[in-house]
Amino acid sequence: MQFELGNSYLDRFGFVLEQHNILSDSAITLFKEALFLSDSLQLDSYKDQSLCLLGNAYLRIGDVSKGREYFMEVIHKLRIEGNRQKEARTWQQLGYSYNRELGNYDPTLLAFQNALDLYRELDDRDNEAGVMLKIADHHFAFGKFYLAEKELLWVLDTYLSVGHQKLYDTYYMLSVVNRYRGDFDKSLFYAEACINNMEQTKDIKNAEIFYGELALVFQELGQHEESIKWYRKDLDLITKKNRNKSLIYRTTGLLALQLIKQGKASEAMLLVTDINKKFKPVTPLELATVAQNLGYCHEAMLDYPKAEKYYLEMIDQYNKSSYDDGFQTLAYRDAGNFFLKTKKNVLAQYFLNMATSKEETKLPRSVIKDIYLSNFKADSAVGNYLSAIASFQKYKSLNDTIFNDKRNKQLEELQVKYETARKESEIQQLSNNNMVQENKLKNSRILRNSIISVALVLIGIIYYRYHLKQKTNKMLAYSQIEIAQKNRHLERLVNEKDWLVKEIHHRVKNNYQMVMGLLGAQSGYLKHEEALTAIQESKQRIQALSIIHQKLYQSNNLSAINMKDYVPELVEFLKFSYNQDPKIKFSLNIEQIILDHSYAIPLGLILNETITNSIKYAFPGKSEGTITISLRNTKKGQIELVIQDNGVGIPDRYTNKAPNSMGLNLIKGLCEDIAGVCTLENKGGTRISILFHGS
Repeated sequence: MQFELGNSYLDRFGFVLEQHNILSDSAITLFKEALFLSDSLQLDSYKDQSLCLLGNAYLRIGDVSKGREYFMEVIHKLRIEGNRQKEARTWQQLGYSYNRELGNYDPTLLAFQNALDLYRELDDRDNEAGVMLKIADHHFAFGKFYLAEKELLWVLDTYLSVGHQKLYDTYYMLSVVNRYRGDFDKSLFYAEACINNMEQTKDIKNAEIFYGELALVFQELGQHEESIKWYRKDLDLITKKNRNKSLIYRTTGLLALQLIKQGKASEAMLLVTDINKKFKPVTPLELATVAQNLGYCHEAMLDYPKAEKYYLEMIDQYNKSSYDDGFQTLAYRDAGNFFLKTKKNVLAQYFLNMATSKEETKLPRSVIKDIYLSNFKADSAVGNYLSAIASFQKYKSLNDTIFNDKRNKQLEELQVKYETARKESEIQQLSNNNMVQENKLKNSRILRNSIISVALVLIGIIYYRYHLKQKTNKMLAYSQIEIAQKNRHLERLVNEKDWLVKEIHHRVKNNYQMVMGLLGAQSGYLKHEEALTAIQESKQRIQALSIIHQKLYQSNNLSAINMKDYVPELVEFLKFSYNQDPKIKFSLNIEQIILDHSYAIPLGLILNETITNSIKYAFPGKSEGTITISLRNTKKGQIELVIQDNGVGIPDRYTNKAPNSMGLNLIKGLCEDIAGVCTLENKGGTRISILFHGS
């Protein structure tokens, strides 16, 4: 009874963090009573169990010395008895018991390593793999992602070799490690393998954890519909279990964010308020998470005063909570990004600096990278250029690391494919040699029988044919080897060319970003409005080019751009650049058109010029209006780009005469570059159409 009550208190330790001292003290009292009873009744097995449970309770609250002392008493006794199996389990239990939040890297690793060594001595490969799984989890928690992945792959291989059926925990950890490294395709593979294995083994006790991981991976990949689907399944399970309210609120917030990205802010608000009614928040951690979710919704619904109120309440409640698993860093990031968006740059800088001051190993690289980019923007906005440059360098370093990791993975996969092809070629060659030998034997038997039955003349003819066939086979073999070598050489040259072209686009894009950063820094020292406007317009033109090069090195086609992806991203950048009033709407009708970069670059600059002019001049006094952009294939095999607004229109002097402004001159010149026909007219506003033949 004491065991069960004590364990129930320890189980609640992870869920009610603000009450952990009370719960752990209650557990310790019960375990001490159990120890006294088992010692009085001379029940050795219960005494060992009581000592381990006491050690576990003390380690949970951070009393490492006393907690380890209880475990070592049991281990010393088992070592004297020679019970190595139970000693290994006790070392393993000690490793589980250390409180990771308090550090304890080396003691935890030492405990698991001792258990691993004993299982190896006992040739218990199943338990050996189980301990290695915990070691990999420990290395992951302290940011050693590559080592953790290597250990997890060893665990998977070992489990498969011994016929272990339940592989979902290993697949889950492999998904998490690769997600934190930024390798989302690999992470998706393992997350789906985890779900499949769980369903095959019909062991669904941790289904909500696995559903949540798959939802996170789809979120990182930008597949919002799939992410929403799995978040809903996850939320349904955890609300039914109702064991951890903080987890319920966090999952609700993640689902709400995905709904907001789909333009369903009202649905997200209904979800959040419904969950808050069903599960009342009590602790600071719960109150912080609820405020965070409400902040998301009010921000999405453009109710900035309420959003600011909830974001500040979120920070206040997180500061009252002693628990930090990375979500506090995300809270600082969310508040910083909100204040950056609402132009409260000093507050944005403060919160984003708080976010970057936290321990980085608790968050994926992709999240840390974006925080540094926001920090760069906030520091630039308040004129702290040295700090801005440092943040941008860290952002660029993390971005390059993720890119290089993916490239190295591709190189490794190509090396494996090459080695596999080479081995298959060797096997085929051996098979051919065997066939030649078999043919030799067959011909020898024919020859031997022919000697008995035919004359010496026929023997000469058979020998001649045999000799000719040998010569032909050798020539064919040499030709095959030569062709295979040339094919491998050509394949290597093509791969090297692709990598070089991707690297060039990547570097060009980075150089554009650096130029934009320098222009932004320079603008801080300029006072003339015309000079500031010129720099801003130059930054927008450079960004239009930068997005094209980014699309090129991120795609498999290194010379062409999908305009359906490019145009919306350029429009979003221009809206953000001008802090565009929500009264100005954008209507996009972009067909799936693939253009060579020699066409995409002029079109990107034309779009930049025309959209910028519409935002700045078409709607004076911030009146309501719509900017319509369409790109379509015509029936005559041409491509037509139309940019039209329903604003005040362009003065007649620009439509009736040759262009006398830099923007119009630039548009006309760019049209000539693509052999296009440009038409400028007033039709309920300004309408520019460009008709050209695609590549």
